[in-house]
Amino acid sequence: MVKLAPNNKVSGGKVLSSKIGKGSSRLKIALRNAANAIGNLKDSTPLRDFFIE
Repeated sequence: MVKLAPNNKVSGGKVLSSKIGKGSSRLKIALRNAANAIGNLKDSTPLRDFFIE
């Protein structure tokens, strides 16, 4: 199971807790590395511009 989205516990429209499960650490590391690589690009690309601005 991936578990990347928070597990929001809501009661009466109020968020009681919001925790992210452990999930797959390999997938988390891969996604983090991909995000860092996009952020470190010097050339202007549509993907980089979308996340930087």
